Amino acid sequence: MAQSDVSQIKTTGIDISNLGEVKKCVDTELRHYFTERKKQAASIHENYVRLWDAAEATALAGGKRLRPYLFLLTYQAYGGDITPQVIKQSLVWELMHISLLMHDDIIDRDFVRHGSSNAAGIYKVHYQKHLKNSSDVTHFSNSAALLAGDLLLMDAQNIIHESSANSQDAQILGHYFQQAYFEVAGGELIDVESAFLPIGDIDSELINRYKTTSYSFLGPIVSAARLAQAEEDQILKLTNLSELCGYAFQLRDDILGVFGDTETTGKSTSSDIEEGKRTKLLLNSYTKTDAAGRKLLESLGATELANKDIEKVRQIILKTGAKEEVVQLIHNCSTEAKELLNQLTIDDSFKDIYRSLIDRLSGRQN
Repeated sequence: MAQSDVSQIKTTGIDISNLGEVKKCVDTELRHYFTERKKQAASIHENYVRLWDAAEATALAGGKRLRPYLFLLTYQAYGGDITPQVIKQSLVWELMHISLLMHDDIIDRDFVRHGSSNAAGIYKVHYQKHLKNSSDVTHFSNSAALLAGDLLLMDAQNIIHESSANSQDAQILGHYFQQAYFEVAGGELIDVESAFLPIGDIDSELINRYKTTSYSFLGPIVSAARLAQAEEDQILKLTNLSELCGYAFQLRDDILGVFGDTETTGKSTSSDIEEGKRTKLLLNSYTKTDAAGRKLLESLGATELANKDIEKVRQIILKTGAKEEVVQLIHNCSTEAKELLNQLTIDDSFKDIYRSLIDRLSGRQN
């Protein structure tokens, strides 16, 4: 396909260089999607509408819409026109993301997302009116959230077929969607198990590659390039680019999970420590701290920590230089990713957008 200039979007008028504008567009699609589903749910029972209300509240509480943005940006960069159908295709990646967040919150025993009650948290308030046993409240709240996540995942697959121009496009998008979900499930399992296995048994880079990169970067970027009929050598370069960006993104996320501002991120800065998540921060600290420090790090995830112990872990990470090492690694990945942009056969205006996005993601505070 012929390549297009960044300012020439003739079909929808979206400024692809503006992440905020794309977010508004995707949010509009999400609202329409939930409105239609709630109408259909009403024909079954009002309680079913409540489930969709909770799913919608979770979906629209926050989020950058990074995955659909990367899909749309890459699709246009390689000559595709941003039509309403293509926007619907991009929604596939956001629905997968929201579904995974709902399931991830169940796994992490969290009831808050983006500073607001998530699907399980919404149901927790509701079920407390009907159930006296707190464990029952938690169980049934998580059960509702599990169903909500399953529904979004199912609908994402439906949208693949409804929005694709032909069976070949549906097959392409479906392949990357299924591959991404298969990989992220494996990454999630390894991440969960790493918290109670000996430190060093599982490589944090393996977790990052499959839990984050596969569906946050590689899936949206490479599927869009395939749909826009990019050359094979470009697919390989975009795969490398996705892996570098995904790794830098997750490393920054790990830093924010320990040293971030909760009000800005909407995330806890203690849960990663309490659960003993085997992040690069933790693994680097473990190899450089003293015996007392290693003993404390080994106890993470197995015992309940006091606030002073959580702060001790932060100090170990700082004193061993582990945080500085991870910051440098983020910088190295970002630099390599930006150098790789020069090998892409796209207009310089798109390279500038990618470059700016890489800087933003690697230095983000939320």
